Amino acid sequence: MSEVVSNWAVSAAPNLVGVARRQLAEGERIAIDCRGKTVVFLVLDGEFTMGRGPATSTLRRGDACFIRDRMAPDGSGDALPQAISSSATMLWASFHPATPALNTAVHTLPPVIRVPAEDSVSADGLRSITVLLRHEFNGDTCGRELLIGHLCEALFLYIIRYWYDRFSNAACILDAFGDPSLARVIEHIHQSPDHPWTLNELAGIAGLSRAAFARRFRTAIEDTPLGYITRWRMSLASLLLDQSASIAKVSGELGYTSEFAFSRAFKRYHGLSPAHYRDRSAGAR
Repeated sequence: MSEVVSNWAVSAAPNLVGVARRQLAEGERIAIDCRGKTVVFLVLDGEFTMGRGPATSTLRRGDACFIRDRMAPDGSGDALPQAISSSATMLWASFHPATPALNTAVHTLPPVIRVPAEDSVSADGLRSITVLLRHEFNGDTCGRELLIGHLCEALFLYIIRYWYDRFSNAACILDAFGDPSLARVIEHIHQSPDHPWTLNELAGIAGLSRAAFARRFRTAIEDTPLGYITRWRMSLASLLLDQSASIAKVSGELGYTSEFAFSRAFKRYHGLSPAHYRDRSAGAR
């Protein structure tokens, strides 16, 4: 008997806009301008540093990175102030998420996600894609461009899977985007995790009374609004610490008044301190 699979990730059409392979010379710098698109990088060889000032992250062979435009809740643009430098051969693919479900999924993601090649969730898939892309770029066989495009789409979906495997209850979040009132609230929370959100403020964004908003949010998300905010911040914190960000940087980006306050919240949520979590992640790489 045949089986019908109806899952957004199966039927998704990432809508690849373009692919380029770039060889960066030592010390070369290029600006990242998403221009309303989602950009995916894959390091084929070498390494490069992404970011400015202290907010940098080094990507090495096999690492992937997802970047989307950071849009303010009012719709105004805020292009990511990122740059790339150092020596590497990299794949650069840009997308317009083509289906409503995929577009929603993308907008629940952080603006920047780095996926290490060694990550246990994605290692086998990313390694296979990297090997195949390197082979296709170095060859000149029939269907080369078409296959590269499909491999890039697979890479795009692997990165989305990587984030959802890290963040619990993702299905509830996607369902909540079908409710315009909750969608506005979640969009604001995701775009400004450092803001000191209050229940009254979130209810105002939703256009509901405080009691009605709290009840609807809990039914849809299976968590309280403030509990969800903590969960989102802690997921972002673990992602940043995996990238060896400093505790001061993480606590500031997530709106904590001090490193101590952040460390206490992180340990309560994850069961170990941010420093131990970061050192453990670094030791696994």
